[in-house]
Amino acid sequence: MCLVARFVLILSGILIANTAYASRSGLNKVPNADTSVPRSGVVQIYSSFGENRATSFLTRVRGGFTLAEQKFEAGLDSRWAPGAQVAAFLNAKYAFPRRVGGPAFALGIAGLAPESRDRARLGQPQSYAVATLPVGRARFHAGYALQRRNEAAFVGFDRAWQVAARPLTLRADVIQIQNHAQWLASIGFTYRASQRVGLELWQSFPTERGRPYTTAKLGLNFAY
Repeated sequence: MCLVARFVLILSGILIANTAYASRSGLNKVPNADTSVPRSGVVQIYSSFGENRATSFLTRVRGGFTLAEQKFEAGLDSRWAPGAQVAAFLNAKYAFPRRVGGPAFALGIAGLAPESRDRARLGQPQSYAVATLPVGRARFHAGYALQRRNEAAFVGFDRAWQVAARPLTLRADVIQIQNHAQWLASIGFTYRASQRVGLELWQSFPTERGRPYTTAKLGLNFAY
C-alpha cells in the first residue's frame, strides 16, 4: 500500500474514532530538549508498519504551556491497534532556562498509562533527561532514559533546510532497547507542508535482530 493510501486509511480511522491524543516532541525515536511553543499544539495520527510486523495505529495531541516562566509541554496518546485499545498514555516535558546560543536541557516522562493493568501489559513509563547542542546549522542531542528493566542511552542529530519556503528537517537517532540487548537506529525527515499541516516519515533499523520498519505521521497544528 502506498504512503498516501496509508494516510487516507489512518485519517478515516480517526474520524470514526472521533478522538485524538499526543506525546512528547523529539526526533524519530528519541526525545530532544525542545518543547511545544506556549499556547500552541498539534493533533497527530501515525502508524508503524513493515515486514512480519503487525501494523500499529495511534492518535495523539500535544500542547505547549508556560510553567514558572519556563516552557512546558504535556500530551496524551492512544493506541488503537494492534491488540486492545489503550485509552491514554500521559507525557510531559519541562525545559530549563537556556543561555542564548548554548545547550538546552529538559526533563520528561513518556508512556505513563494511568491504569496499572495497562502499565503491566504494555510497559512501564519512561523518565528521561536530554540535552540539545546547536553546532552551526545542525543540532546534536544526547540523553538517558530510565525505565523498569529497560534503561537506555540515546543520541541524535537534526538539520533543517528551506524547501519551497517551508522547513524540511533531516533527523537521525539511535537508542538502546531490550535492556541493552541491542540498539535501534532510525533516519527520516519532517516537512511543514503548510502553516497547519506537518508530515513525518522515518525508517527504523534494529542492529542485532528484528526487521526494519517504517513510521509515518500526519499532524494538524493549532493555536489556543
